[in-house]
Amino acid sequence: MTLENGVSVQEHGTMTGLLPGPRTALAAVLPATLPTVDTVADAGVQVQPRPLTYDAPVSRHLVHRASIAEVFVTDSVALDDENYLVAAQLPRGHAIGENGTLYDFQILVEAVRQAGVLIAHEHLGIDLETPFIFRGLDLEVLDLARLQIGASPGVAVIRTSVQVERTGAGRLRGLSFRGGVDLDGEPAVEGSGRLLFVTKGSYQALRKRGRESKLALNRPTMLPLNPAAPASVGRHNPRNVVITEPVPLGDRRIGASLVIDRRHPYLFDHPLDHVPGNLSLEACRQAALAAVGREYGLAVQSLTITGFAVEFGEFAETDLLTRLTAQVGELSYDDRRGVVAAPVVVELTQAGTALATAKVQVAAWV
Repeated sequence: MTLENGVSVQEHGTMTGLLPGPRTALAAVLPATLPTVDTVADAGVQVQPRPLTYDAPVSRHLVHRASIAEVFVTDSVALDDENYLVAAQLPRGHAIGENGTLYDFQILVEAVRQAGVLIAHEHLGIDLETPFIFRGLDLEVLDLARLQIGASPGVAVIRTSVQVERTGAGRLRGLSFRGGVDLDGEPAVEGSGRLLFVTKGSYQALRKRGRESKLALNRPTMLPLNPAAPASVGRHNPRNVVITEPVPLGDRRIGASLVIDRRHPYLFDHPLDHVPGNLSLEACRQAALAAVGREYGLAVQSLTITGFAVEFGEFAETDLLTRLTAQVGELSYDDRRGVVAAPVVVELTQAGTALATAKVQVAAWV
């Protein structure tokens, strides 16, 4: 699944994060002590569970990716019926991260998404063919310094507490998860998320109804949109720009349109019938950075994300125009993180329908 716009549908291809090299080479870059599950009692006998492993990625199918190069999670263990640990290796260089000094927001989101999907399949018994609907995500960076990329790949442990939701008949219909990401042994990110699981028939009916309502007054068309200049939205690589040049709308607001590139190797890891959620998130990030930079005269390349909360509503169609607006709040000093930051509310709409609302905290990081 691709953290899709409200939805991610499992296909027979998902990605896997690759860790090359023999086990001896791995030992040189991992901490001396890897996380373990607490010793548990089994029929009165103390059992020492195995540590989390970082030798190889999990099957790409288990995290809904097509490219094995895009799988970051490597292992998982259940502490009990509600609590889990998931291991992940974060890449120091990645197309979407553009080799910055900090682990990119998209990399963190993807690691958390993969952890949630892996737990659903491996530990909760959700079938690989089950469509997933991602309803929301809330991430908060605890300390930007802990996201700095070091001399070896980031060793991450995703701590997750899961609350399941069942139908009257007992079928698992969704879950909420809350936890954090420890990076190289230090707490770096906290967050929560919500997933729904639907039958194939329900998913198809949902897609059909949503698309028909938007097409009632709009004709499908692929507009030749011009992407913004990379520097104006906090990017270096033109291929990673996903919105048009932001324009001022007054009252601290800017507007832009979503630019869709179906050939993007990360944002469109596999064919989809709608705009993927990670593309919507990236568009919100770029709009928020551009809005803060424009409003306060800050260099957009110096801005980063310290908080991101999004609620997904409708699916976004790839052949209809999607609009974004970003409203900037007051710039102030964030005592907790030691940075200057401003809140931004980004809204995505299509054919008069609200798709998603994101609350983004943008900070200056130099």
